[in-house]
Amino acid sequence: YVSVVVTGRHDDLRGDNVGRLQGFIDLLTWQLDRHQVPGEVIVVDWAPVEWTYNGQTYTVKLKDVLRANPQTRCPVRVITVDSSVHWRVAVGTGNSFLEYAAKNVGARRARGRFVLFTNGDVLLSNSLAEMLGKEMLDEGSFYRIPRSEIPGLMDPLAPLDMRRAALEELVEVLGEEKTCERG
Repeated sequence: YVSVVVTGRHDDLRGDNVGRLQGFIDLLTWQLDRHQVPGEVIVVDWAPVEWTYNGQTYTVKLKDVLRANPQTRCPVRVITVDSSVHWRVAVGTGNSFLEYAAKNVGARRARGRFVLFTNGDVLLSNSLAEMLGKEMLDEGSFYRIPRSEIPGLMDPLAPLDMRRAALEELVEVLGEEKTCERG
């Protein structure tokens, strides 16, 4: 029904990217399972970075470090876009990471009827997962979600129960989400 697309790679461009992505996957798959949302999570690993250690060069790919809970019904797919593709597309831009190109790669490979684009450091509310579980999205509509920045709120490596509790508290603090009329 819904494909959730995020991007990333194993580097420190934006802090602990792998930890944040893992936390995102853990919490999101739990929410999708809890609300019986038919869906998938797609992580696009854009241009994995080469690392040199003791004279050896390594490329660490997200598919080798991210894991899905074996109990989840929600498939998690990691799609790797080789750095050679990046350099063909990014020629002359000076950008080392093309987020929207990566999200397009995920969208093209999505199996869901609907695609939800987000970032790996975003927590989606349980009310959103509950709404998705009702399978009421309209193909003729565009949906957007307001975002609240709360820096340093949650350790992405904390136990999942602690992260769930923090999300519940956060939802209580922020209050009900506003909607607008269709049009």
